[in-house]
Amino acid sequence: MKTNKKQLVKPLLAVALSLAMLTVTACSKEDASGGNEKDKDGKYTDKLKVSVAQTIELKDGQLNNEFHKFWMDKFNIEWDYNFIQWDSWAEKLRLWINSDDLPDVASWNYVHGDFMNYVDQGLLYKFPDDWKERWPNIAAAYKQTGLVTNLRN
Repeated sequence: MKTNKKQLVKPLLAVALSLAMLTVTACSKEDASGGNEKDKDGKYTDKLKVSVAQTIELKDGQLNNEFHKFWMDKFNIEWDYNFIQWDSWAEKLRLWINSDDLPDVASWNYVHGDFMNYVDQGLLYKFPDDWKERWPNIAAAYKQTGLVTNLRN
């Protein structure tokens, strides 16, 4: 089974950004097609644009650092950061989810009832039951967050 870059990078980014808050990754209704090939230098040929919604406003030049350069160069990623003020955050997130326009990465003050309603409507998707076996590196990162002691999975 061929796995494309987009399927692996988004869950990895979600786990990495969930250290401070629960992070939700959007699942597009579009089917993924094919994989992203590497060129002769081992670089990905197709640029992956990752949208990130956050409550921290970026200043000019703030993305010019080694962390962002590493991810952008290694995976040919373009970050699309969107600043939203905290007082309208919950409403904006609900609008994005219900309009099927959720950014790839967004933090969320988790409410289980809301999450289950979104799952029932097909707006958000739970990881499959075998996610720890399918993505062992994500499972290892998840274990390090400390959430494992609080949740069954």
